[in-house]
Amino acid sequence: MSDDDIPGDPVCYASKIIGGHIVDLQTFRDVSQFRKSERARLVEGRRRLENSERQEKTTQLIAHLRRILQENPAEKIAVY
Repeated sequence: MSDDDIPGDPVCYASKIIGGHIVDLQTFRDVSQFRKSERARLVEGRRRLENSERQEKTTQLIAHLRRILQENPAEKIAVY
């Protein structure tokens, strides 16, 4: 299996459309590579945080998300 992101089901074609525009294969690969390197950079940054700082940032994030969801109860947030 490749390290590149795998596009969605080809029957759907949603993986090839961004903002209503068809995405060519090279652009898809460029975006996949960017996402992979950005994930690695962010994970490394998080790994370097002290536990207390990570916990503080987590607490701040939770408080921020609660405010957003209270103001916009119909909003959906997806994370992994």
